Amino acid sequence: MKTSYILFLLFTLAFQSQCQKIRYKCFDEFSQNETKIISIETIDNSEVVLLGEAHGVSGNHNIFYQIIEFLVKEKGTRYVMLERSYGDAHLLNIYLRTGDDNYLKYDPSWSEEMRESYRKLYLFNLNLPDEKKIRFLGIDGIRSISAVVISLQDLIPKDVVPPKSISTFIDSLKQIQTPIKPPRVFLNDQERLKEIESCLEYLAKEIQSNEKDYRVFFGSNFNHIDQIISNKSSLLKQNRNSDMFRNFLKLVSDFNIKESIFGFFGGTHVYKQSHGNFADFLNTDVNSPYKSKVTVIGIEYNNCKTSNFSKRDQGRLEPSKEIKQIMANPLLRNCQNFFLEVPNTTDYSSLVKLYDYTILISNREGIKRIADSTPQSHPKGTLRNNE
Repeated sequence: MKTSYILFLLFTLAFQSQCQKIRYKCFDEFSQNETKIISIETIDNSEVVLLGEAHGVSGNHNIFYQIIEFLVKEKGTRYVMLERSYGDAHLLNIYLRTGDDNYLKYDPSWSEEMRESYRKLYLFNLNLPDEKKIRFLGIDGIRSISAVVISLQDLIPKDVVPPKSISTFIDSLKQIQTPIKPPRVFLNDQERLKEIESCLEYLAKEIQSNEKDYRVFFGSNFNHIDQIISNKSSLLKQNRNSDMFRNFLKLVSDFNIKESIFGFFGGTHVYKQSHGNFADFLNTDVNSPYKSKVTVIGIEYNNCKTSNFSKRDQGRLEPSKEIKQIMANPLLRNCQNFFLEVPNTTDYSSLVKLYDYTILISNREGIKRIADSTPQSHPKGTLRNNE
């Protein structure tokens, strides 16, 4: 019997729960070869697939990697959207291009598990043709001036003399050594956010004053610069989700993105029926090109710990009432990790309102945090790559 047929049978196994059929598939979350957690039948008609997590659980990053690998292979997905600024994502794109671990020091996830998923993606990406290589997209507010500066340095054309009107600024930008300050920005750091906003305001005015010269000098890279400085640092504001949606629309328009997109966010940003969050804007906003074309997959947790940066989020995560009811079925007694397709019924109304599909992972620890210390400054030019 063919392996694909066996997987199909596993996924289509069904059991009666309060007279409703639930399709499920067990998987080994620890397996290095498990890339079919979801099936192509699940998301084939979707143009955006969103994965929602509770920050700080180590198992999230393995799921993140495996779903990306699956979508790239089966659906031709190229774009991976992150809860990061465009500058942060640009540093990750440099990493995918160079394999230089120095760029991972500036990732705001600040965990070894996430870094390891990036390393696996780098190796996976090496074997993809240029037209299919993965590209990270950042749509969140800026958290790090270092990310802004290093990204701008990377985008400076190689061996091209800038016009006199912008030469002073370009020469100054080349000379800035990084990191300027620790890359991680905590959400209650008002002083840091003001510093970022001042930096963005200065950059925007500088470029607007001589936009024609900047466009000519940077050429096709100008759109990347425009994206970097247009991100708002709205991390403490109520309109964060609308800002992310605005940044996303601008990015899709400016780069004429037609391919399918995968997004990895905190769960509250992608709940299906939560008015005013990112997924809601994608599904319902009049300006969205993806209305009713979004699939939401949520990660739920059984006996897992979180090591989130926010103290209020630290602790143990247990499954929701609906997941506990499903887990109680004898067919799932030995199934520690599973993928669920729950019918749209009132029996599991709370779960259905959150996700189209649910992944459960069990018995995972919190992420291994990397010490909150400033990385050593690098000599001028060592973090710049203009290939």
